[in-house]
Formats: sequence, structure tokens, C-alpha cells
Amino acid sequence: METRRNKKDDVVLIMTSEEHLKVMDAFKKLFDSIKDVDLTGLAFEDRKALAGLAEILDIPSRYRHEYMMLDRLRCDCEYYLHNGERNPKCLWAQDERKQIAEMRRLYDILPVKPEWLHSGDIDEYELEMCK
Repeated sequence: METRRNKKDDVVLIMTSEEHLKVMDAFKKLFDSIKDVDLTGLAFEDRKALAGLAEILDIPSRYRHEYMMLDRLRCDCEYYLHNGERNPKCLWAQDERKQIAEMRRLYDILPVKPEWLHSGDIDEYELEMCK
């Protein structure tokens, strides 16, 4: 695991998928162990932090459709470029520019970006497909 700072000077953790799963499991176990505890005695900031943790743990399930759709669009692009003979009918949107626009829209709304696709990958698909 490594840390970096982005342009906004936020600390960004870079970790493998295995490290990510271990961290998420640890958070889930922690949250499960305290979710039934009476929180009335906690300070407001502590209750807020626990609510934030619950929200973070629930992100993948709330955005499941968007992750799956984005991967489907990515697979369509791969097929279009390699085996689909650049036929737009192979694409979900049936148009190269619309396909890229939908990928960007989905990517932008995901709070946790997938490790299997980066914004630069979408740019590369656009360059290759919209020549």
C-alpha cells in the first residue's frame, strides 16, 4: 500500500485489490461489532463518523448496476476494436461517441473508481474508436 497526494492535496491510498478487500473486511467487522451498541451516549461527531463508515461500506452495493454497466460498455469497446470489425452495432449505444459519453457519465458518478478502468483508459478508447 502506498500513499500519494492529489492536486487538491488530499491523501490518496493506492492499494491492490487484495489489500482493499482486507481493509474493507476490517471496517465491516468493526462496524458489525458496534452497530447494535446504544449510540445515545456518544458525541454527535462520533455518531456522524459511524454513520459515514456505514455509508462507505455500502457504496459497492448501492452502485452495483453502474459498475456492471460500465464494465459491459468497456467489454463492448474491446470487442468493437478487436473482433467486431469496428461495427457500431456491436456497441450498447450503437454509436462510438454516445458509447464513450455514457462511459464517462457512469465513471464520473461512481464514488469509488474501479481498478479495472481509469479515466485515461476511456480517453484511449475514444481516440481509437472515434478516428
